[in-house]
Amino acid sequence: MSVTSQSSGFRETLMIGVQKLYRRKVVDGICLTLAAGLILLIAAFSILKPAYNWDMIAYVAAALEPEYPNPTDLHQQTWAVIEAGASEGDMRRLTDANPYNKANYESPEALQSQLVMFAVKPLYVWSIRALEPIIGIAKAAMAMSWAPGIFVGFFTLFWLWRADALHAAPLVLSMFIIGDYFHMARNVVPDMMHAAIALPALYALARGKSWTAAVLLIVAVGIRPDSIILTFALLLVAPFFGLRIIPILAAFIGGLIAAKIIANYYDHIGWWSHFVFSTVELQANVDKFDPAFSLNTMITGYVRGVSVALQHSEWPWLFAILIFTRLFALAKGIVGEAKIEAVFAGCALGLLGKFASFPLPDDRFYFIFIAGMTIALAAIIKPSLEPQSLRSSAAA
Repeated sequence: MSVTSQSSGFRETLMIGVQKLYRRKVVDGICLTLAAGLILLIAAFSILKPAYNWDMIAYVAAALEPEYPNPTDLHQQTWAVIEAGASEGDMRRLTDANPYNKANYESPEALQSQLVMFAVKPLYVWSIRALEPIIGIAKAAMAMSWAPGIFVGFFTLFWLWRADALHAAPLVLSMFIIGDYFHMARNVVPDMMHAAIALPALYALARGKSWTAAVLLIVAVGIRPDSIILTFALLLVAPFFGLRIIPILAAFIGGLIAAKIIANYYDHIGWWSHFVFSTVELQANVDKFDPAFSLNTMITGYVRGVSVALQHSEWPWLFAILIFTRLFALAKGIVGEAKIEAVFAGCALGLLGKFASFPLPDDRFYFIFIAGMTIALAAIIKPSLEPQSLRSSAAA
């Protein structure tokens, strides 16, 4: 018997065995269990082994500031909270890893000056403050990452189930983890809470519930004011996919007004100052930080953002994978419903707009766009582990 004959016989035997063993509900259950187990494992690790990142200091201070308006008192109380739970290694990193950290550990005025860039996420800060009397402010700050993380994970499974794409669940969660899901659940940052609001907004849009989506998109601005970029991107793609423009336009206008009110109320340092601070040079004290506009400085910021993103971030490559996968599927004639295609296109455009408006390289800033594109792509392609022969016979 030839090698070719043996190979052909093996394939036939294997396919017959797969066809006999395949049960749709069983495979659905396996995929669901794997993905749910991954979500719960990440949540458990985040609760039991939380990370102490620098942003935690700033958000704890922002939450405590109304109670401790004096810089010295605020500084003392904030660092007392951190020192109570952080390890010796964490404290060395947080207090002495670089001149910026050292200055904010030593100077009450320096620390308080930073808060204008963190207090502008008011719904996030208020949530931490609201939980403080119940579980303490350190655990409250951590809970606002892992709890939304659980919601985001299981809401994703719900969306995939509704889209008849549950077989893709382990792959989708894997993409999430590469895109910073684990880091966001374990560190004190507002991005997971933002995703917990923005992801249902995208789902509502995909299901034709435009006004529900509009309300959620406005709420998302209260967690991250730059969420207005996602709304604007959805507004731009709406006419091409038959979406209702009025609700999205209302969300954009409402989000703009909310972002402006937030920036003015908390006396934010402004886009250019924040751009220079984040992409060119950290400032220990930003009270009087008002750099003159410079094209060279702007170019430096963008070059650094591109360089660091390409070398150390995952989102550019996830974005490329998603875009090319969509193009390959389109070449095969796979087209989804207009609304889910709009979600994919809006998230893709929003990601580019987010980087263009503020070229920070960190993966977490692009998570909602990657997550929206990943789920939308799964809903469009509907990848299935069902053997081809069974699908063919069912279609016949």
